[in-house]
Amino acid sequence: MAISKITGSGIGAVNAPVEFTSADNLSQLTLSSTDADANVGPRLDLTRNSASPADSDYIGQIRFLGEDSADNSISYVSMFGQILDVTDGTEDGSFELDVRLAGTNRSRMISNATETVLNDDSVDLDFRVESNDSANMLVVDAGNNRIGVGTATPSHPLHLVTSTDGTGVSGDDIWAALIQNAEATDARSYGLKIMAGSTTDYAFFITDHDGSNTLMEVQGYGHITMPLQPAFCVEKASTDQADIPVNTNTEVVFDTEKYDQNGDFSSNTFTAPVNGRYQLNVAIVVRVVDNEASYYRCRLSTSNKTFETFVDPTFGQDNAFLQMGLCVTADMDANDTAKVHIFQSGGSAQSDLAYGENYFSGFLAC
Repeated sequence: MAISKITGSGIGAVNAPVEFTSADNLSQLTLSSTDADANVGPRLDLTRNSASPADSDYIGQIRFLGEDSADNSISYVSMFGQILDVTDGTEDGSFELDVRLAGTNRSRMISNATETVLNDDSVDLDFRVESNDSANMLVVDAGNNRIGVGTATPSHPLHLVTSTDGTGVSGDDIWAALIQNAEATDARSYGLKIMAGSTTDYAFFITDHDGSNTLMEVQGYGHITMPLQPAFCVEKASTDQADIPVNTNTEVVFDTEKYDQNGDFSSNTFTAPVNGRYQLNVAIVVRVVDNEASYYRCRLSTSNKTFETFVDPTFGQDNAFLQMGLCVTADMDANDTAKVHIFQSGGSAQSDLAYGENYFSGFLAC
């Protein structure tokens, strides 16, 4: 180390290595600038003044040395710079930080002309970023090759966990994650693209908060299933609903559930669990049709709208059966209901709704 001048010391140029030693914990070297301008100062330069600089030359190193238990002088932390390209006008450099681990200095960070790399030596060292409220805002689990957001122990290649309240987008809407494509042109772009590894893999899989119930799955074959999506099918399966009264809006009794996914059907009534458009289907068979009746009406009553179909039974005789049906897409709000009624105008109370032939079904379409 050459010291050209030390102010007030009377020491001239010093070309031999210089060591500053003290027996206390005060600063052994202080660089002080008294300039009042806006330029950088003080400044420490490590200069390798080579007459023949070349690519890959190392140009400086700072080591933090300490003793080990065997009184060996060890470099526990080291940082150094390197020339990657000495070509005038396209010069590139590199900076590396090493920290000793299990007896060997390991690269913790490299910043070069093409990338910034953490843990280039591929050792089992986790990477963790804290936010203002979360100690585990971002975690890279090096040993298990996993990334966690909001969790210190990610259990999958990408594991995201929100806090109790999360972050509200608006009002009370809480989103665990938002993937937004802000592309304003008509060019093809993806907000989220998920690819299955094979036809037997799940491309997309959603469960409830503790993983006990599957909410949605997209299989590699392209099949989409939503086991808790509202869907039901009920029938009159045990006994006839005999001699329906005349001039009375009579509720059709459905005594058997073929399926009731999400449990939204009870007491002849479907109750919408959420706002949406519901596909509803009714098939009614009236037995012992009275020719003297003015009409028969099948009605599907929802909270927002009533749907009806009519049949005039003037066949010249009493018919054995009359089939009626409805197939509609109904706008329903959460807790709106839907039920089926049969109505006979005039005639005598002789018609039956025969068991095994009357159905009511539906599902949430969108």
